[in-house]
Amino acid sequence: MVSGKIDVRLKRIYGDKKSGASILAEELFDVLEKLAVESKSKKEFLRFVGNLKSDLKRYHPLLFQLQNLVEFVRLALMRGDKSEMLLTIRKVEERFKNASEKVAENFLIWLDENNFKKVSIATLSYSGTVLRCLSYAKDRISKVYVFRSCPRCEGDEMARKLVDEKFKVFLVNDFGADFVLNKVDQVVSGCDAIFKNGDVLNKAGTLTIFKIARMQGKDTIVLGDFSKFVNRKAIERKFFKQCFEIGKSGGVETLDVIFEIVSSKFIGYYITDAGILVNKYRSGNEIVYNLSEMFSLW
Repeated sequence: MVSGKIDVRLKRIYGDKKSGASILAEELFDVLEKLAVESKSKKEFLRFVGNLKSDLKRYHPLLFQLQNLVEFVRLALMRGDKSEMLLTIRKVEERFKNASEKVAENFLIWLDENNFKKVSIATLSYSGTVLRCLSYAKDRISKVYVFRSCPRCEGDEMARKLVDEKFKVFLVNDFGADFVLNKVDQVVSGCDAIFKNGDVLNKAGTLTIFKIARMQGKDTIVLGDFSKFVNRKAIERKFFKQCFEIGKSGGVETLDVIFEIVSSKFIGYYITDAGILVNKYRSGNEIVYNLSEMFSLW
């Protein structure tokens, strides 16, 4: 039985449509740890985890990272008894927290291998993974152009955080893509999911920016850790409606595109915690690891 305090926290996670998956994951791990302590048995806890995964699919169908992390916890808990549950959850959480740091380390390795002493970068929206990578390679970055990512304008927050870390930052409206991408060395983006054929799910605007960047011969880079990989080639149609927000304004129907699929053919590199993957722009490019090995905790 879920306590009142935990139920309130779960409802807050389900109802939060603004925070990214990484931020919600921190709250989710805290809930799981408290439930592991409160649960009377391992069987009771595993039943809750199964229900939690179903609820996350219903309330956050596009935040695959949350669903993956809950599944990793479930698989890890199949070993051991109740006394080991809390330790197991914390192991999954530790790997998740360390993964973004490893992505940042590999981003710096990529800059070194490609002889980039100083680079100018374009990015969009607000990605904790991108922020960490840029911070890690701060002395190698001359300036950062951040697209606002309307209609929610998450790029505004990204720009503020970069300014706080003393980067030279330009906040750009989304229509400035051609102008900006003609000036920068590379485009760096986070993602909400990486599918097994290399396509990624991310905030609307990513596809346009990557297309223009490729036309101008610029490097296009997607950053993502193990929890972003999804073992399917394409997103099902039932999720498409989650990519749009439809409303009305003064009698006019409005359509806001929030998420979109970016084809692998526009992505040059995938920098992950497991390594740097190079896409040679071949159709049907398979990039996914053996999932049982990639998601192993030990």
